[in-house]
Amino acid sequence: MHKLIIILLSFNLVLESNPINFIESSKKIPEANDVFIVKKYSYEDIFKIIWDIDDGYYLYLDSIEITNGNEVFDYQVLDATQSIYEDEFFGKSSILRKRFEIKIETKNLLDLSNILIKYQGCSDAGICYPLQNVKLL
Repeated sequence: MHKLIIILLSFNLVLESNPINFIESSKKIPEANDVFIVKKYSYEDIFKIIWDIDDGYYLYLDSIEITNGNEVFDYQVLDATQSIYEDEFFGKSSILRKRFEIKIETKNLLDLSNILIKYQGCSDAGICYPLQNVKLL
């Protein structure tokens, strides 16, 4: 019983010292670009795109597109940790965890500055991010 009272008093002191920071830090949702880190590498006529995905988060495979306006480009998967997930909104979905690496060939693309990388993901806690758009260059 004494231990419980000490714990409750300690918790109360933490809240009294700075209750706003305590509440804000416990409710902070990280930005998509902090949990889905996109890296882009170019060599010769190939672009490699790598997502480093934080633990507790995943990307929807079907959401990943490389586009230029209405044109969608094919890509080759080089590395993926893929699984099937039963989603309450999308049903059975292929998801990606940890790392996803693709390559696209750019030799026939004239203007790389308008190419967008699109992706969407969620956290295991149920927070989903809107569709993200990142420029290739």
